[in-house]
Amino acid sequence: QRRVHGDYYLGISSGMGINNCFEERKFVAYIPVPLLIPPQNIQQEPKITTNVLVDPSVQNQKWEGWGTSLCWWGAQVGDWIAEDRTLIVNLLFGKVGLQMNMVRYNIGGGENPECPWGKDHMLYERKMEGFMPSSTIWNWNADTGQREILAQAIKAGVKYKEAFSNSPPYWMTISKCASGHKDGRLNNLPDANINLFSNYLIEVCSHFKEHWGITFDSLDPFNEPVSDWWKAGNTQEGCRIDVPQQKKILTSLQELKAKKKLDSMIFSVPDTNSLGETLTVWNKEYDEETKAKVGRINPHSYSGQERYDLEAAAREGNKKLWMSEYCCGDELHSHSSIRAFSYTHLTLPTK
Repeated sequence: QRRVHGDYYLGISSGMGINNCFEERKFVAYIPVPLLIPPQNIQQEPKITTNVLVDPSVQNQKWEGWGTSLCWWGAQVGDWIAEDRTLIVNLLFGKVGLQMNMVRYNIGGGENPECPWGKDHMLYERKMEGFMPSSTIWNWNADTGQREILAQAIKAGVKYKEAFSNSPPYWMTISKCASGHKDGRLNNLPDANINLFSNYLIEVCSHFKEHWGITFDSLDPFNEPVSDWWKAGNTQEGCRIDVPQQKKILTSLQELKAKKKLDSMIFSVPDTNSLGETLTVWNKEYDEETKAKVGRINPHSYSGQERYDLEAAAREGNKKLWMSEYCCGDELHSHSSIRAFSYTHLTLPTK
């Protein structure tokens, strides 16, 4: 039982790594239940009355929906027996469940089976299969679990589908490791492989469309790219991609997208860790030519208070704005804490 703003809630945690609010690593459902007898030793707070005037003539932004990343739980749950797998899908996306209408599919890079930084440095549940295990092989039988969940989610009613990448395939990188450079401050993708990496992402999106009937609405080619914690030997895929390299990748992706007839798919960036980083990259480091290639601004909200400024930047640039990773942990960024969940309303613009 948890006490949240004067009400008593029953907290249910699956512990399966299902993501909440797009990308939290633990799925938690809070179901209000009436308690006949209040818990002992808890002092009752005085009731506060607030008058709220609702004016239906005032229209604000359109709420497109909410959803979850399939990274990393989809790869695991997708291999469960059909009955259990379907249960989870219905709870998240079904009409009797949470009715999430967005999913983010992780295009895995795939780790080096002979990684010089350790064969087992990635956590088991964070290992992702890539579709190109070497420079000469495409493996379209990879990642069956996550693909199964994606297909079932769409069948259950999901409308918006985004593909995203955490790292290029290991063999494209400098460190020959999909978790980063040995020095996290340095790019792990050599400029010589930019077109190779871009082609990998576009080819995967094209294959999904042509062979599996799934058209991604957007592609996010990097994840927290200006952070310095993506280091060789880490526990998950990651890659530093500085702004000059981001611009080159977006240019390459745009050229390849046209050749593959993926005209409806937009690019969403920069997916930085904080609101402030996103605002800096967008306002100060992206030129107008780069912004023109972007269809949507994707920030993460692990820190920062620049929500109004970011909203203004999106409006000025006529871009959509999605929160692709939302932090529901406490001030220590704990994914197992619900403390900040009760203050969600404080993080949303109110004017």
